[in-house]
Amino acid sequence: MRGIRAHRVHRALVAGIAACAVLVLPAAASATRPGMTVKIPSSQDVDNVYVLAAIHQKHCTLQVSGKVLGHRFRGFRDSTITIHLTNQARLRLSGSVRRAVKRALRKGRKVRATITVVARNNSGERNTVTRSVTLHS
Repeated sequence: MRGIRAHRVHRALVAGIAACAVLVLPAAASATRPGMTVKIPSSQDVDNVYVLAAIHQKHCTLQVSGKVLGHRFRGFRDSTITIHLTNQARLRLSGSVRRAVKRALRKGRKVRATITVVARNNSGERNTVTRSVTLHS
């Protein structure tokens, strides 16, 4: 009897360890995402929209994009990022979109831009930060 009971206890113990390992795996996988520090002023000038970002893992690509009034900013992408160094990414608008934004501001409309910053490493893991910015002229 003891042999059968010990076998069942061993099987239950192995199953419990396997369940714990499965629960730990997603946390370990998310830990490989590139660390990133992002600073975005909440109110910025239409002519000079920028993002300050630092990546804390080697061999990462930094990509910054955004939208305002349904139009996209000309994005920023750089694959030669030095780790732990603050990079300034400037987002630009085409002339017609910039005029449309300034016209909306003159009319008293509150114009908000959505900015997305993505850090991607060689293994395909990515870290994304999205912020909203109020624009002024």
